[in-house]
Amino acid sequence: MKYLIIIGMLKDEHTLFKSDIEGLLEILLKFIKNIFENYSLNISNYPTLPSLSLSIYTSSFYNESNKIKNDQRTGGKDIENLILVEMLTFIL
Repeated sequence: MKYLIIIGMLKDEHTLFKSDIEGLLEILLKFIKNIFENYSLNISNYPTLPSLSLSIYTSSFYNESNKIKNDQRTGGKDIENLILVEMLTFIL
């Protein structure tokens, strides 16, 4: 009798796990469809969410004309040098 109760509990848990997995699968399929319809990207090409996010941003929102330009105070060098010059100016 004791074993029948345990087996009954395991069957109930199995049904709960199955419905959880089916729910997660439905969410994942909706996410895949949404990304493909809105951004024309196949998420199987991106191993992580950050790589997918970066691809969405660069393909849909990044504008090359808004790129940070070099400043003449640093002799046309990169932005890190400009930050260093600004920090030294503030300290001195």
